[in-house]
Amino acid sequence: MNIEDDLSVMLKNFNYNGSINKKVGTLSGGEKIKVLLCEVLLKRPDVMLLDEPTNNLDYVSIEWLTKFLCDTNSGIILVSHDENFIEKIASSVFELSDGIITRYNMKLSDYFKEKDWAYQRGYNEYLSNMERREEIKDSLRNLQRINDKHENHKMKDGNKSAFDLHKSHVEGKGASKVKRLEKELETLDVSFREKEKINYIFNYTNAKGNRNINLINLVCGYSDFKTKELNMVIPFGTRLNIKGVNGSGKSTLVKTILGDIKPLSGMVELGSDIKAGYISQDTLIRNNDETVYSYLTKDLDKPNEGMIFSILDKFHIPFEEKDKSINLLSPGERTRVNLALLAINEINTLVLDEVTNHLDFEAQNLLYEVLDTFDGTIINVSHNSKFNEKLNANVEINLDK
Repeated sequence: MNIEDDLSVMLKNFNYNGSINKKVGTLSGGEKIKVLLCEVLLKRPDVMLLDEPTNNLDYVSIEWLTKFLCDTNSGIILVSHDENFIEKIASSVFELSDGIITRYNMKLSDYFKEKDWAYQRGYNEYLSNMERREEIKDSLRNLQRINDKHENHKMKDGNKSAFDLHKSHVEGKGASKVKRLEKELETLDVSFREKEKINYIFNYTNAKGNRNINLINLVCGYSDFKTKELNMVIPFGTRLNIKGVNGSGKSTLVKTILGDIKPLSGMVELGSDIKAGYISQDTLIRNNDETVYSYLTKDLDKPNEGMIFSILDKFHIPFEEKDKSINLLSPGERTRVNLALLAINEINTLVLDEVTNHLDFEAQNLLYEVLDTFDGTIINVSHNSKFNEKLNANVEINLDK
């Protein structure tokens, strides 16, 4: 097979249907990723360096890329936040923390177990040290009481025997024990940092209002593209996953439901009490020089600062961060701020469009926690199989069928 045939097969497996003679500069972001991957894969190099290769790929492309990498003889150095993708490909994990690289010769799932065990060991040691610290403090207080008792006895009596007893206690075994306990107290490590958990429950107002979504003979798209016709009721509390290859209209459908794009035909009926919140991959990486506080209050006529700061606290955003620029926040911190924004606006319908792209595991775990506590409607578009497992959707729209 010559290189052009090889390239055509790869592009087909990546669900690219355009011409191989098309200029790269005219391609979409997702198409460019596919071309760059083909460039690397065609060379069959000794070592491949892949940085977030699954971003902007659909589930069919990810499945094919996973199989190709599993079958290749090339060494692979991979940076990715797609857990299932890493699990199938990587045999070792390199952890970079505080400028130090630690190698774990194990699969990613075993690495997470090892980190959980290490956390539990550290937590148990912390509890033990805290208990020991209180024991030492009790012992020091008891020794101080004994010392005070002898001192008072000496002052009342004024006799030599009492003075000698006090001196023996202070300068002898008692004083030595005090020094030993104080030294042990100084060396006890009680600096353990517990994992922060988000326990915020979204506040749904007008609980008896209509919050269903009806898709009636709905066709979405543009002049040169349209989806299939959709008819369905999305009851409040539904977890809906929208599935399809790139270009099938997933984001177009989401934007049509939100009212950002007009339907080609049919209609979307939103319940009168729906308050929708939208987070996309762009939301979490877009440059934004607003402060945290101005970003959170821009849509509020009369901000309730007490309520706002209470919600920030529940999402573990320190009060001191309120004047910090969004641009200076990490992906995990941006995720917290955007989730807090949804809570402040009391949304009851959550729309997620490829939110895990560019997010590290910590930020993804924040989203998983919100999924666990959010009882409203969730409409999700994602090619991250781990995230879709966590969503546990009870309704699916497959735009490929």
